[in-house]
Amino acid sequence: MDTPPIPADHLAAMVRAAGLEKTQALFPAMVALAATRARDAGAAIAMPSDPACEPWPPMKAPGVPSGAAR
Repeated sequence: MDTPPIPADHLAAMVRAAGLEKTQALFPAMVALAATRARDAGAAIAMPSDPACEPWPPMKAPGVPSGAAR
């Protein structure tokens, strides 16, 4: 299934944010394809209906007690 391309202004903003200006200049089609694939992969991830239900425990730094002030 073909998905619509990312609008040029959105792609340009992502390229600048990622620091990929040189790559965009050398391989514009590949950068656009990678951005489209990343968008489609992100859209395929199902968000849990219950936010408290995490697929893994919360991340904690070793040696830091729970509830420690940050």
